[in-house]
Amino acid sequence: FASTPRFIVIKNADQYNRWYYWDSINGIVAGSELRNYWNSGSVDSALDLIDPTSSGFTVNWYNHSDHNMNTNGHKYIYYAVA
Repeated sequence: FASTPRFIVIKNADQYNRWYYWDSINGIVAGSELRNYWNSGSVDSALDLIDPTSSGFTVNWYNHSDHNMNTNGHKYIYYAVA
């Protein structure tokens, strides 16, 4: 990427977990963003799961019940559009 993507989708492929998505309308910031879910139709509390960089984004580690993100030993599916 030449800059931060405007739309990002991430899902843990190893477990039944939510499809998380972020977009530039709701904000992709260095800090906490609201987590949006495709398969539950809700918005959850803000967590710092992703951070923008000058060449894309970084996924931060988070592991809590069914909210796994960037956890060692798991495979993830992602889709990002600049």
